[in-house]
Amino acid sequence: MLEAVIFDMDGVIIDSEASFLRSKQQLLRELGVEVDVSYHYAFFGTTSVYTWTTLKETFGLVQPVEELIERANALREAVLREEGMKPIPGVLDLIRHLHDSGIRLAVASSSPMADILHTVSRFQIQDCFSSFASGGECQNGKPFPDVFLLAAERLSVAPSVCLVIEDSRNGLLAAKAAGMACIAFANPDYARQDLKEADLIVTGFAGLTVADCRQVWHSARQLPEKVPGLFSPLETTRTLGMPQPQ
Repeated sequence: MLEAVIFDMDGVIIDSEASFLRSKQQLLRELGVEVDVSYHYAFFGTTSVYTWTTLKETFGLVQPVEELIERANALREAVLREEGMKPIPGVLDLIRHLHDSGIRLAVASSSPMADILHTVSRFQIQDCFSSFASGGECQNGKPFPDVFLLAAERLSVAPSVCLVIEDSRNGLLAAKAAGMACIAFANPDYARQDLKEADLIVTGFAGLTVADCRQVWHSARQLPEKVPGLFSPLETTRTLGMPQPQ
């Protein structure tokens, strides 16, 4: 049975991807590098160290990676102060409903632990989570499974009884590499990523229920039994909130 749900943070709990994009674009522009904003999509879900190490090597930046990260973080914090921290619509209710149902919850994010703790505290959901895992604690970032395996270990559950909620391809691949079921959030405000390996794709959290999460996990595990009162396995292929093929 489904015992735990592991949430990514950026782009799943907090609507922060725009701040990452703006800060990266601004810093690269300061350094004389012009790229289309879509260039940064490949870094969704990865750590700052990986991102800026790659950018440094690609564009021949002379600044140390630590300096680039510090400047990018300062720019991002300025964006967040200007626009405020906003949760993804519907996700806080989903978190509380899952917690109230007895399912254990964790956050597994590529962001630093300080950012994770600040975000859950800011949204007053810290008591809903049993553990937290940061990519900074792991040898390998997403799309490697390390951070999800660390979250499961801290929850004292097997990866096979976990469901991940992610928004990036790198995160989705990490969840699958960890042997976990995965619901992918395709934010309609951003360019579509390749999320075809997901067990369910949603474009919003308002219609996603605890029963949905349980059924998606059961279908992903290919269990023959059906939980009473839940939709059929075939229905787990639907994409919530998206037009259906005619």
